[in-house]
Amino acid sequence: NSVLGHQEKLAASGIFAPTNNKYTTDVEGKPNGKPFHGDYFTFGAAVSEIELDVLTGQTQIIRSDVLFDVGQSINPGIDIAQIEGAFCWGIGYYMHEE
Repeated sequence: NSVLGHQEKLAASGIFAPTNNKYTTDVEGKPNGKPFHGDYFTFGAAVSEIELDVLTGQTQIIRSDVLFDVGQSINPGIDIAQIEGAFCWGIGYYMHEE
């Protein structure tokens, strides 16, 4: 496998830092942006309680708690679906890694 042979990284990370929105300021602290539809910041955390069989490695999720703050939601149904979908994707990703 050429990817593993070259020891290339298979993961990446990044950050979105908008440069022209209502929250950016110049070096003197004066606003230099204007509002636009991209000003949508969210914060969240999740925790799960699991049972782990140390002999077989089998896991079972007992309960999960998700806290997410989207501010004033444009469409709560879509936000809830996105949060649940992202959480399920994350659980699937971490439960299947070696």
